[in-house]
Amino acid sequence: DRSLLDGAIAGLRAFPAESMAWAKDQLPKAKDHHTGYADLVTDNAVAGDVAAVVALLGQTKDPMARHRLAAKAIALGDAGHFDVFVAGLQSKDVYDRSDAANFLAEVADQAPADLKAQLVDLLTKGKAGDGGGLTAAGYDAALAKLGAP
Repeated sequence: DRSLLDGAIAGLRAFPAESMAWAKDQLPKAKDHHTGYADLVTDNAVAGDVAAVVALLGQTKDPMARHRLAAKAIALGDAGHFDVFVAGLQSKDVYDRSDAANFLAEVADQAPADLKAQLVDLLTKGKAGDGGGLTAAGYDAALAKLGAP
């Protein structure tokens, strides 16, 4: 039952170490709720967990979970995951693109110089194709961090 699992995920936030271990175990075999598990990981991961975050990034196919994990891995010092945002921003799904922009905004200031122009281009195109409102918020934040006009 979705509401039961959502409640369990929300309740586990009060127990960082336990929720991190549980989410790391659940995410690779999950059939749904990928972002809930990824959020538990990203909420609780610390510098010593970067290898686990990167491992989970390689084990999940869900684009939105991947955006969260890539942002956390980059924030923890492993900057080799901007390709996740490139893929997300190239998606045909408006929500996947928007989600990629939102999580890229958290780490865009750490983007490699040789990737900034491509990210700006993808963000600009994504923003132009977005209907606005909540789904558009990350585009502006990411573009600003990348120094785009």
